[in-house]
Amino acid sequence: MSQCGLIKNQFFLDPDGTTTYCCESVPDGVAERKTFKLSEWDSKRKYELDLYKQSKQGWLDECLLCKYNEDTFGSSMRTRSANDAQEHDYITKAIIKTSNHCNLACRMCGPELSTLWQKVIRDNPSNDFVIDNDVFVETTDDDFEILKQQVLTPHLNSLIFSGGESLLSKKNYQIIEYLIDSGLAKNIDLHITTNGTVKIKDAWLEAAKEFNELVMEFSIDGSGNVYDYIRPGGNWTTLVDVINYTQNLPYKVFTKFNYVAQTLNAQIIHTYIKHIENVFKEVYTNNKDDCIRVCYVALEDSYASLHPKLRDKYKVDKYSSNIEYDPDAFVKFMRKHKWLDKAHNTSLKQHNPDFFNTSIYPEELINEYYSNR
Repeated sequence: MSQCGLIKNQFFLDPDGTTTYCCESVPDGVAERKTFKLSEWDSKRKYELDLYKQSKQGWLDECLLCKYNEDTFGSSMRTRSANDAQEHDYITKAIIKTSNHCNLACRMCGPELSTLWQKVIRDNPSNDFVIDNDVFVETTDDDFEILKQQVLTPHLNSLIFSGGESLLSKKNYQIIEYLIDSGLAKNIDLHITTNGTVKIKDAWLEAAKEFNELVMEFSIDGSGNVYDYIRPGGNWTTLVDVINYTQNLPYKVFTKFNYVAQTLNAQIIHTYIKHIENVFKEVYTNNKDDCIRVCYVALEDSYASLHPKLRDKYKVDKYSSNIEYDPDAFVKFMRKHKWLDKAHNTSLKQHNPDFFNTSIYPEELINEYYSNR
């Protein structure tokens, strides 16, 4: 079944004010989903309603990762959402990124969603990593007014804040205040995605009591030293402290975690759940695979840079079967982390010496890490 109600019932907003219907990645080689400005609302809705009709006839190219995830893991963003093909075309679920302000520079992320990434690039220029929009961006007041009219309505039942770092965005709190003052909050499930570096403030918690449900989702890509390496600016001990604080609040907050499967954590993917669950009293999910997001966006971060020998060693075929190994992706992987190691005073070889094993990767590819280019 290819029909997806999210195309007409879900709203996704980026910090720069562009919007579409979904935040799931698209397959390599497929054009990104068409985006609109909020001021183009009528054109956006006509396009999406037409697209929804097309989805009834077969899988859209931009939606084939959901098909792959359903075939491989038994679920996808499409199936995890309320996908009962309601006949109305109201927006019932919103995923909103109001700001790219972030205090981490996660290696698989980038400057468009992290102000710390922007600083890393400014302090450590690289010809390989040039950005066009190295500025702080957030939802404008004009766009906020459109959100009130078209998205933050009595039909909305699910609101997800993402980032940047959600808890650092003042605009997110303005949205919360508006929903409370307008009486809409009580019917909405509030979901806050966070990197776990800061404790939720009392003002947020008091406001969250007004919502039907509060879920805190922690983005975690490994434990201990693996976490620290992948998420510069973060610290595993601090993360555990924040999670413990959240779980010991005097009222119910559901907690879950999100893990981005990538080359840098492939070696621990089969042990990470136990490590991470040790710091959670409970995990708000019915399926552990629901917590895993496979990295597709940048080939050098994805399993495209992971040699078949390592795929076999780490037993990640389940997650990498639709991503072919690409030696060029590994070259970029080595050059990227050479650059980031210098910026963060870290060592890829210490993180995982398998990337430097000449019985796995050709020496000329490994030497890209030491190249002066």
